[in-house]
Amino acid sequence: MKYSGFCSVLASICFLATCKPPKVTVPSVFANQYATLMMVPCSRGCEQYVIKTDGSESTTLYVVNMPDSLSIRVVPSSYNGRELPVVFSGKRSDESEQISVADANDVPQPAYKAYRLQLTALRRR
Repeated sequence: MKYSGFCSVLASICFLATCKPPKVTVPSVFANQYATLMMVPCSRGCEQYVIKTDGSESTTLYVVNMPDSLSIRVVPSSYNGRELPVVFSGKRSDESEQISVADANDVPQPAYKAYRLQLTALRRR
């Protein structure tokens, strides 16, 4: 009796140890998605644009084909703290891009990786 109780407890522990939280999957296609476009300076004269989707499962994506019409150099007053609310459509790649930020000496330092995004539509909210 004790042996079967011990085996059932051991089996329960092994089962719980193998349980993993569900992985959050990032969609590969976005259509009319609300997001925030952010400009990330990587050094003097270098800027990277990333999109952070709105919602409970937000995702950060690196914009491969940023239109000049929404560049911070064109509409700097629209960016509030380097952020601009947008609606976008596009396709996510399985490849990721290293996002870097400038340190105190203006040298790019790796910060995080983000999936690459090919935009098909982008407009301000």
